[in-house]
Amino acid sequence: MGYTVVCAVMTSLSGTLGQADGQDAQTVAWERRDYGWLPGRLTETVGMKPAVIGNILYLLSGPLTGDPEMTSETFVAVDCATGQTKWTSNARFGPTKHELGIAVNAGVIYLLDRDVAKLIAEARMCGLDQKTGRELWKKNLKVSLLGEIDPGVYAGWPTAYPYPDNFLMMNGAKGIVYSAAGGGYSTSLIYHDTGDPLFKPDGGGIIRYYDDKKVVYTTKDKMKASDLTSEAELWSRDLPEAPQARPGTGHVLAVGATVYVLTISNKLYKFDAASGSVLLEKALEGKGYDALTFDGKGILIGSSDGKGALMAVDHAANRELWTYPNPGKGYSVRLAADGVIYYAASEKGGLHALSADKGERLWSSPLKAEGIAAHGDRVFVSSGKGVVALDRLTGKELWRFEDRWPVRFPATVDTTTGVVYHGSSDRGGFIYALDGASGKEIWRHKLENTPSLCPLVVAGGSVLYRQLDDRKYGVIRALKAAPKP
Repeated sequence: MGYTVVCAVMTSLSGTLGQADGQDAQTVAWERRDYGWLPGRLTETVGMKPAVIGNILYLLSGPLTGDPEMTSETFVAVDCATGQTKWTSNARFGPTKHELGIAVNAGVIYLLDRDVAKLIAEARMCGLDQKTGRELWKKNLKVSLLGEIDPGVYAGWPTAYPYPDNFLMMNGAKGIVYSAAGGGYSTSLIYHDTGDPLFKPDGGGIIRYYDDKKVVYTTKDKMKASDLTSEAELWSRDLPEAPQARPGTGHVLAVGATVYVLTISNKLYKFDAASGSVLLEKALEGKGYDALTFDGKGILIGSSDGKGALMAVDHAANRELWTYPNPGKGYSVRLAADGVIYYAASEKGGLHALSADKGERLWSSPLKAEGIAAHGDRVFVSSGKGVVALDRLTGKELWRFEDRWPVRFPATVDTTTGVVYHGSSDRGGFIYALDGASGKEIWRHKLENTPSLCPLVVAGGSVLYRQLDDRKYGVIRALKAAPKP
């Protein structure tokens, strides 16, 4: 690789221009080919984040990715520090273009695999032992992007391309919830160790909570609970209107042994999962409420259409804490950390920092926040052509790092060192390591002139990013993380 030093500008604390160093050009420590992208993949426009858990990278690799070590498509675990293979699974995948969903829970890796070239195909779901990669079980799926074909626990195909919502991990130790689409949403509870059905709600109900004794789910007009062993109904409560339908997107939220439900006309309910008692019922003013998040103490309910507000509910006391008028269209909670809520617009820009306890505005900024990361006493905002460091309590600009290309990889912080990683254009741009305290450049890495559409991941002393190679196949590359400045 050749490395070219470009003109990058850093604004110091006093607002004067500083010189970015750039002498230390960081090279690739290791790389592995994977199915993050393949030619013609629908996910090329989405940018799948590398699957990293506990400093181990999980990926599908084989001859189709050009991996010389592999003789057939299979799943591998890779040490993020060294790039060495920890294990290679005995599970085998056909020689086709794969679309892969991954989740890890209770020592089991769940994989969903489908041929992307067909609208109707025989796909499969399988479970692997997380420590060894040994295939524990495999289930065939008859699936279609247009709707369900075969009724039953495995009918339908997952709902999102990076698939964050297809496996819902809740309180139970016995199984995991599998979410499918096709003719409406449906969910099933399956066993960890066998993949066999444990519970499926009648009438296409959506599972919202479960533990080792019971499962709670919503239907079109009810919230119900059933015994997990006998499937006998434990309780049923009428809902005056349907809940927001899709599972896993924030319209319904389980916190401890309680379940929050947001209905289609913006009414909020809180149910006790054990008894079905209604702990909270509140009509929300305005429109467009579309998300529930939990910040550790309270529930945040956001509105993105500009007609509602951001509201906080005290989880313990079951009462409204505060409301903050929506500044405009497209606002959402981007981050809640260290007692500060960062509320930002996705289109025209605008960033508001609110106190989590009272909802008071601490400061506001015209920055368009394409990414937000917080560490210590500052927040790092990816915006325009660089990253800006702000004091988290006052919003004062502490430093600004910019170059000639727009942001491609939003800033992420290594919390062990305080180093900020930021990436510019994927086509010939750079990934930078910056001192979080001063904004000074530690090193830069020149990117190939091919697309890269996923976030940076810091794990095991490496900084991972995914890019296409010159044949337009996916490759995950690792850079050695910077030491503490």
